[in-house]
Amino acid sequence: MKFISKQAVPVALVFIFNGLLFGAWASRVPFIKESFGFSEMQLSALLLLLAFGAISSFAVAGSMADKVGASKLSFWLCILYPFPFALISLSENILLLAISLFLFGWVHGAMDVSMNSWGTSIEKQSKKILMPFFHAMFSFGAGLGAASGVLAATYHTALFTHFIIVSFLVIPICWWLRKHKHLSAVDGVNKVKKASFSFPKGSLLVVAMVAFSCALGEGAMADWASIYMSSEINSSHAQAALAYTVFSIFMVLTRLSGHKIIEILGIVNTVRLCSISSMLGALLLVVINNTYVSLFSFSLLGIGYAILMPLAFSKAAKINENNAGAAIASIAMFAYGGMLLGPVLIGVLAEFLSLKTAFYTFVITSIFVLICSNYFKEEHEVA
Repeated sequence: MKFISKQAVPVALVFIFNGLLFGAWASRVPFIKESFGFSEMQLSALLLLLAFGAISSFAVAGSMADKVGASKLSFWLCILYPFPFALISLSENILLLAISLFLFGWVHGAMDVSMNSWGTSIEKQSKKILMPFFHAMFSFGAGLGAASGVLAATYHTALFTHFIIVSFLVIPICWWLRKHKHLSAVDGVNKVKKASFSFPKGSLLVVAMVAFSCALGEGAMADWASIYMSSEINSSHAQAALAYTVFSIFMVLTRLSGHKIIEILGIVNTVRLCSISSMLGALLLVVINNTYVSLFSFSLLGIGYAILMPLAFSKAAKINENNAGAAIASIAMFAYGGMLLGPVLIGVLAEFLSLKTAFYTFVITSIFVLICSNYFKEEHEVA
């Protein structure tokens, strides 16, 4: 791809690895739920620990990225990430599983902050639309991780064996990053003496809420797509694991073509197209009980959620150009808070109502995004 610079390659590798481990975890959630005999509420409580771990890492990761550089922080987090991931598979009781999920969430959240900070600095330097591509690499990694879960479930591979094999992929990635460390010389180290997080206001708050809505759906798909297929559609474990794989594949394809879609339709119409796609996908999913229709629905949801998050990051920087870092940080808090709190919300609604009823949440959030699409309007663009 000609629009991808050499400096963007190491960033893309980190996005891939982050998605790889998260996708592998997401694909085995039904197995873990079944192994421990969790109810939806119990599973939601554990997912809340994962979410709390991630959110508690944001401020620390942001400060460390400013001090040591986002590229260096991302490299060390890549090395650290497999340890809590593998520990999940070794958890023989609920307490150890809870600790493992908190640590896994903490490192995952820290990597989200560092790699997005790194990615936005490379995008600004190259003056090209790169954030959809970086997020495509996360989805690509998540798809590979979910696919590994399909294979593991099909061939009844032990959870520890599955997670260790996936974890070892960090070795060639870190080797490449070290060998080509000169490519990440510019990584957006903050030269400002004092940086602070501020709650978004006005149009930035609307963009943050759009990011939250999108992330809520994306995060919920990671943890509940497979369970929805198995419990509501009565699919096999292999077919259930395929749901998130399909979702991730279409996110990748849409994000890879994101810069072209934006060039043709404009930003506002792209946001509208995404919201309509996710709304139709959610409606089909809850109305029609069929395995193949459900997989098609997950493809529409993947298309719908694909470009909104990177557009929100880019828009935040444009809204507050004089303090873009703080604006991006506020969007990140909403975005990744939504991604990790989404599964918890769906679990609570499923416990008191039903999982199918809970999935109507994605119809409501899609309508909200459609209403807010004009807030993404550029100065030269006609809404």
